[in-house]
Amino acid sequence: MALPSSRWVMEWQHNQCGAYGICDPNKSPVCKCTKGFEPKNLWDWKLGDGSSGCVREKKFECGKDDGFLEMKRMKLPDTLKTFVDLNMNLKECKEMCETNCSCIAYANPDIRNGGSGCIA
Repeated sequence: MALPSSRWVMEWQHNQCGAYGICDPNKSPVCKCTKGFEPKNLWDWKLGDGSSGCVREKKFECGKDDGFLEMKRMKLPDTLKTFVDLNMNLKECKEMCETNCSCIAYANPDIRNGGSGCIA
């Protein structure tokens, strides 16, 4: 928030595009869904409100053709249950995540020197 001319102006908003949504304030519309997902509430999205997020286009089938999409410069989803192992590499992290049907994302928590550790 900034305070020009004695009034507040919104400059940043957390979770503007909801679950599985991608926010780019330099584009119009600001929100779009991750590949394989669609707006949860299309009417709200058409009105410029993407806060309801996105849902899968097809039902998740663990162990079938579902996999992970590589995305750079993203925040991991909010979750109550997080796995962290600072000794794993990204390949080990991916393999662990692929065998756990509850795993929705994985990443290196330390991106220096090619990345290390696992957060899922």
